[in-house]
Amino acid sequence: MVFPTPSDIIKVLEKIPEWTGLMRLPSRISALERKVAELERQLAERPARDACPSCGKPLTIGETRPHPTFGVMGMRVRGLRCAACGFTTEKEIKPGEV
Repeated sequence: MVFPTPSDIIKVLEKIPEWTGLMRLPSRISALERKVAELERQLAERPARDACPSCGKPLTIGETRPHPTFGVMGMRVRGLRCAACGFTTEKEIKPGEV
């Protein structure tokens, strides 16, 4: 009985499209890991979305109510409060925003 050599097996595998796709995965994974690391770095440098302008700590969401004028169109007003320093503010939320 004749057994194929490893190079014969590799030649056959290289003709299979799925195999060639699998062989490209390590470089794709490395590229994606670099991209994720860069995005995480950028995110860490960005200020918090709802940070307190007085002390920089996160603001907590309070009451959300319809906007006094545009509430019928879906606009809302969200109260925000800083637990650290007591600062309060309101933010207008357009329809579709979270």
